[in-house]
Amino acid sequence: MSVKFVRVLAVSVGVIAATASLPPATAAATTGFLDKTFSGDGRALTNVHNDDSGEAVAVQADGKIVVVGSSSGGTDIAVVRYDTDGSLDATFGGGDGIVITDVNGDDAAYSVAIQGDQKIIVGGTTDGFSQAVLLRYDTTGPLDASFGGGDGITTTTVGLGAVFFDLAIQGDGSIVGTGAATLDGVKGVAFTARYDGTGALDTTFASPDGYVTTNLGAGGGQMMGVALDGGKVVVAGSSFSTTSSNVAVLRYTSAGVLDSTFGGGDGKVTTDVGTGYDSGGDVAVDGSGNIDVVGAGGNKDAFLRYDDTGTLDPLQWYCRLADLANDLLVPLGSVITPAGLRHGHSVGRLVLHAESGDTELDLVPGGLELVDLAPGQTAVADFRFRDSVRLGGKGRQFEVEVAGGLGGLLVDLRDVPLKLPERHDRRREQLEAWQASLWAGLDQ
Repeated sequence: MSVKFVRVLAVSVGVIAATASLPPATAAATTGFLDKTFSGDGRALTNVHNDDSGEAVAVQADGKIVVVGSSSGGTDIAVVRYDTDGSLDATFGGGDGIVITDVNGDDAAYSVAIQGDQKIIVGGTTDGFSQAVLLRYDTTGPLDASFGGGDGITTTTVGLGAVFFDLAIQGDGSIVGTGAATLDGVKGVAFTARYDGTGALDTTFASPDGYVTTNLGAGGGQMMGVALDGGKVVVAGSSFSTTSSNVAVLRYTSAGVLDSTFGGGDGKVTTDVGTGYDSGGDVAVDGSGNIDVVGAGGNKDAFLRYDDTGTLDPLQWYCRLADLANDLLVPLGSVITPAGLRHGHSVGRLVLHAESGDTELDLVPGGLELVDLAPGQTAVADFRFRDSVRLGGKGRQFEVEVAGGLGGLLVDLRDVPLKLPERHDRRREQLEAWQASLWAGLDQ
């Protein structure tokens, strides 16, 4: 197997659809399809050494792309750097864009972050998952002798094993890593550590250790994403029971203590997204303190938004769309997507309260409802369903403040996500058909 890296220009069906619908004179180049200016076909395939895998990616300030993972069948850490055109960066490593590091036994990297000085921080595990490991590379690829024990490497032993799945770098250069540890060799616990700029554990965090472990469900847990909220640390992942799992979000203070202002007073929030196994992945904190988590639930991709107290945002099934046209941000409108609809003639009614007056319409499952709402206007969408649906939370009545745009307000009643064919040509045909129906009449 080889390290695989694919670049696309959009990652959201909503952005793809909105971009494709702009009039030809103003349409931006963003389509969501593979960028053929990158490695000729939008893909870069690199054989590092025997059986390889790429696990995480970061982009430097100059646009160069760093991919980390493992090589030699999971025994060594691999770092690969590409130029912006997808070619291997000849200024990195031994002139081939590749650096392989054998730390101790079976090693693997799962996370990467770029410092302000463009040095590369890599996180993962070493010695067969027995220790968490951080490595720092200089900008040209050699391990940084000013980090760790003089060899660019620092390891941390927690219980019987530990691993870092994500990294974040604070403004002062401190490095925060999150992942999982096992204290008994059976189940995992959430594991978060902070290091200073030399690679030493920061003993002011979760004093005196510099790391904190947090027990989650009866079956354990693990963290897959970390984000910084001022001095606070937010991590997201999964909490396991004996038969299922839920999305889990934890918030720690700058001192490494669970934040009593988050969740139920214990700094923890778990969310049952769907039937069976749910999982949290990456996490981000916006300027208002809202916490966005991506993952999976009920065998579908999931997006969750929490406010800064850990309460699920009831508007998480709502988005506003905009795009760049002639270097100006053009509002395209709003999309609302209820889930869990029952098939029938009508599932409820919508009353849109706008300055120009009220608009009423029946909500029929399986279709798209487009309501005029001009750019710059706002309105309140009053939904009243016959049965309980999911629109962020569960219920039958919701009020959502929406913004207008070129496309107005779109209510998508098809119970997405879409199921896309495996074949590229058929997938493209289905996406194009979906785009055409999504903003029908926009360019008229």
